[in-house]
Amino acid sequence: MTPQIDFYWDIGSTNTYFALHLIRPIATHYGARIVPHPFNLGHVFRQHSYVLMQEPRAKLHHRRVDLHRWAVRHQLPFRMPDEFPIKTSRALRGALAMRRFDQEWPYLEAIFRAYWERNDASIADYAGLRPIVTRLGIDADAFEQLSESVAIRAELIAETDAGLARGAFGVPTSSWADARKRSAVDARRCLGRDQRTGLALGRRDRRESTGTASSSWIAAVDELLSRNLVEDATFAALKRHFNDAQIVELFFLVGTHRMHGMPVRAPHLEFDADTTARMQEAPASEEATMKNDLAQMAGATARK
Repeated sequence: MTPQIDFYWDIGSTNTYFALHLIRPIATHYGARIVPHPFNLGHVFRQHSYVLMQEPRAKLHHRRVDLHRWAVRHQLPFRMPDEFPIKTSRALRGALAMRRFDQEWPYLEAIFRAYWERNDASIADYAGLRPIVTRLGIDADAFEQLSESVAIRAELIAETDAGLARGAFGVPTSSWADARKRSAVDARRCLGRDQRTGLALGRRDRRESTGTASSSWIAAVDELLSRNLVEDATFAALKRHFNDAQIVELFFLVGTHRMHGMPVRAPHLEFDADTTARMQEAPASEEATMKNDLAQMAGATARK
């Protein structure tokens, strides 16, 4: 039986851009079939009264820096669009329409390239989507008419509700339809799962993931965050890939992150107006900050 990966996505998700690229080699390696599911993230956010751009300035800044680190690491031409966020429902419904024409995945790749690489926010409307589907050999009028149909609208609602029923509350979320746990472990490693995306793995899966350098430190971080210790098998895996100083550095990095994060996160603290005003008095150049962070990261890698 061919393994199946259910892949929930929204064009407005930064992390989905990277997942779209990184999930394909995983599927190819395991002979799996990717089944994309449009997931109306805006609807889900509204249901939970969540507004992305109302998060603390510091968090938004570091998220942007982290995204550019991912772009450098995977050599992808990612850039933050000037217009963000955008309304995504038309693009989502368009994917379901293109499914009828057997062009769903090429359509996904095209709209993600347009928005996250070429800064083209016109894909929020049919004026930007019509040229894309035309290049894919689909009649633009037929595409738009189908995307606006009652059937496609109902299908998008059903896709989103099905994702919610399976436990998805953010994107990208991926789920393997079979029980091949090593596949799930590798998918989790390559997609860079965070607290809001992906499906949880059990302790046995983490032990199985210690075959490579990256999977060994991911397993160690999982155990440190969940149980404040590193199991013998995981520590042995770390020793195969890192020296003692690097292992200690990893432990201190995780501990420092928890130390600073917990007292702020636990009471749900936000920046007050006075603090925000002080931060805005002399803002650091985002480009300079990013270059400095990337230079430090490259230097650390070279030293290792």
